[in-house]
Amino acid sequence: MQNFQIFDEPNELRIKQECDYEGLRKITLSKIEGNAVTNNTFKIISSNCDEKNTKSEILFIVSSSHLTKKEIDFNWKSFDTLIIEYHKDFEVFTQKTITDKANPKIVIEYKITPEVNPKKQDDKQKEFAEKDDTKEEIVYKEYMSETLKPIRENYQKINSITEWTKIDKIKLWETTEGGTATYYFNKDNLKKIEVVSFGETGKKISQYYTMEKELSFVIEKTFNYEKPIITDTINAVENAEIVEEESFFKNGELIRQINNQDCGSPFAKDYLLEEQNRVINEFNKLNNKLNKE
Repeated sequence: MQNFQIFDEPNELRIKQECDYEGLRKITLSKIEGNAVTNNTFKIISSNCDEKNTKSEILFIVSSSHLTKKEIDFNWKSFDTLIIEYHKDFEVFTQKTITDKANPKIVIEYKITPEVNPKKQDDKQKEFAEKDDTKEEIVYKEYMSETLKPIRENYQKINSITEWTKIDKIKLWETTEGGTATYYFNKDNLKKIEVVSFGETGKKISQYYTMEKELSFVIEKTFNYEKPIITDTINAVENAEIVEEESFFKNGELIRQINNQDCGSPFAKDYLLEEQNRVINEFNKLNNKLNKE
């Protein structure tokens, strides 16, 4: 008696693939074709951009009998945050809010909409299909990946500390609404400074991390409110535009800067030098303020 295969094996089609700004973690959106008894399934996974390391993790799985690839999309919001946008009629099976395997971890935010912008997604898919890094770009990404790795590991190590030897806090009055600077010490070594500055139409949070007593990594988050905070507190905060900038230092030199408002391409040397002076000057001012207290 012969065996008959009634239904074909599901066919998986890769729709979109995109690495983070540093070429470390890769996000892939795929469609698994349904058959006579199953619906189309869409899957988003994270993995490493390094093809030699195939470790992957499922982040999001949805299914529908009628919705298409134009109703689901993802985009990097910042280095550590991914936004997944999908149609409200999808049936959700798996939905993670933070990764388990990715290093550094990825925080996942979700946006449910009646319709994902088809033109925006088509443009992204076209860009993915046409993108072909030159040899110079590949070498640069590999170099930066290895160079930034110890900086990121130090950042994670500092943030894992739960008990500090000493914590000092001072008030700042360099903005209209003032602010604070908090200094974190471990065995008399300054490891981190966190600055919160308030303004009428925004807020800024800056975090400075040291490695071997030198400035190593800086994260600056600026929240720009649509209206003055005193007129509409809730809506102003919820609708704030967030600009996030990461600066990486090695031997006192700014070697890389990432902004969530750009495509991740390297900045011009003149601009990096200007930013290097700005960030180091602010860091030195904060140290001087603590010494005067």
